[in-house]
Amino acid sequence: MPENQESPLVQENEYYAANKDEFVRRYPGRYLLIKGQELIGNYATANEAIGEGSRRYGVGPFLVRLSGTDAPVVSAPALALGLLCQ
Repeated sequence: MPENQESPLVQENEYYAANKDEFVRRYPGRYLLIKGQELIGNYATANEAIGEGSRRYGVGPFLVRLSGTDAPVVSAPALALGLLCQ
């Protein structure tokens, strides 16, 4: 990756970190869908959040994080949605 190009999800992770306390208070135990510097929505399951992220952004990057945790939800949306099944 070129030095001047930002890594995927840097903005999203920074936004989550800056707002983590509010997210924990407002959305306890919910999966958050974040794109850029915006909370797109909160969902009961990771699959719901990933599904909405995939619907909105296709193969583009987006962050799904369980409110209150420090680790992002790791998923391959194309696999989760059955897009790569034969």
